[in-house]
Parts: sequence; C-alpha cells; structure tokens
Amino acid sequence: MRFLLTSLLSVFSFWAYAQKHSIAASGGTSYITSFNGENPIALSSPFEAKLGLSFGIKYSYIFKNKFLINLRVSSTQLSLFDANSAITNGQTGNFEDGPVDLTLYHLTKNLGVGYNFNLNKVYTLGLDVGGTVFYLHRETSESDQVENSYFRVDLDFDTENLFYGVYLENNHYFNVYRSRDTDIHLLAGFRTTAVFDYLRDHNSPRLLPELFLGVAVHLK
Repeated sequence: MRFLLTSLLSVFSFWAYAQKHSIAASGGTSYITSFNGENPIALSSPFEAKLGLSFGIKYSYIFKNKFLINLRVSSTQLSLFDANSAITNGQTGNFEDGPVDLTLYHLTKNLGVGYNFNLNKVYTLGLDVGGTVFYLHRETSESDQVENSYFRVDLDFDTENLFYGVYLENNHYFNVYRSRDTDIHLLAGFRTTAVFDYLRDHNSPRLLPELFLGVAVHLK
C-alpha cells in the first residue's frame, strides 16, 4: 500500500509540474568531420565529406520551471565523395574511373534533457543535451560520369550497424501565433553530435554538426 501511494503521489507531482507538450518538425543540413583532421568516416577511406540532409520530429515534455525532457527521431544522410575513384558500369560490368558519390543513411534517436530561456514574449532560447543512437540502414554509391553506376545496399538491424554518441543542441524559437491552448514557433537550431567508434574503425570520435529550420507547436 505504501508503495502504491508513493507511486501515485509521484505521478501527480509529475503532472502538477508539467506545463506543456511540444512537437517540432525540422529539416536541414548534415556533415561529418573529426576532431583531429582524420578522414571523415575511416582512417583508410579516401572519401571526403560534403553537405548532406537531415529531417526529424522531436517531442518535448516541458515543466513549469522550463526544464524539459525530449525524444527526437530523425533520418540523417551523410554525403561523401571521392574525386579519384572507380565504379562498376552496370551495363558492361567493367570498372571505370570517375568521381564517386557515397551516401550513408541513418535512422537516429535522441533522448535528452534541456532548459528553455524565455527571454521575451517572442524569443525563446533552448539548450538540450543527451545521448544518441545511430542505425546505419542503407548505403548508396553512384558516379555521374559512369553509366548505370547506381548501387544500393540495405543493411540489417544488428549491433554492427549501431553507433552511439552524445549531442549538444541550441534552439532558437520565434513565436508567430499565441492562443490560450497553443503556441506556434518558427525554429532555427544547431546540433553537434560526437559519435564513438564510427564504422568500427577504432578511430577518434566523429563530429556530426547539423543546421536546421522548422516549426514547433506547444500545447498547453
């Protein structure tokens, strides 16, 4: 009985401090680099990084004291290229020289905590920190100088394709609509993630900076 009462009191206390729910959808650019100038994805890889794409949805539970808990699910594409490479011509079956574009597709989940600074009625500054899980589920390669060179590999969901990291996120919210039950904000933000042992190459952590724009809806 004591345990039940304690649990109920904890639930009621949790809801008492809750102010609003927030759902944000955003998209932007992604990139991969290293702390010390090593090759972006692996020590032995000739590929260099270029801008990729990232899209995600984030749910936040915001307390009255402005602290929050959030969960974000996103699709992150890391884009790379090798200007001096070779790839198979799908029509002839022969290797041909040409620049090769490589894209790595990830499904990511972020779980974190943060705080919102309501600086005025229009502008809110948000800071988040937490952990990230990356699932590498697809690789594609192609050369625009070699015919029929598109190649795709779908990867299994197993530990070899799962990677872990920590992230720091900075969000800027600009209120454009306010009512008794709902606030709508335009969102601009920056997130950087440190990924450990990426592609099992035992190299230094990789950095994934992302710039994004979006819309956030706060439900009171």
